[in-house]
Amino acid sequence: MIIDLSESGIADVADLGPERMPEIFESFVAHAIEARIENDIAMKAVVMPVNTEAAQRVQDVLCAFVRRAVHDVVAQAADFRQLGEDRIKDWVDTVYAQAFELLRVLGDNEAR
Repeated sequence: MIIDLSESGIADVADLGPERMPEIFESFVAHAIEARIENDIAMKAVVMPVNTEAAQRVQDVLCAFVRRAVHDVVAQAADFRQLGEDRIKDWVDTVYAQAFELLRVLGDNEAR
């Protein structure tokens, strides 16, 4: 998150205006989903390729998928701040499940 903020030119979170909040929210949610997936990998819930380049390809595809899915959900909301906690949890869980399945398929394919 800190790197994302820095790359976006934000040095002080106190300087964030309301126009940047959807971007920050997207980044936070995407990182949270990615962290859940990384935890699953650490718990050996999926098989990952041992080849470094193959593992990097899987990670790149997965991260791009998660970020696009989160962006699409936020973009569809008229005002993401009006989304209730239950609705946010539901779509985070949906994106996570889709990303986990993608990871499983990509990991299996690359591990062969």
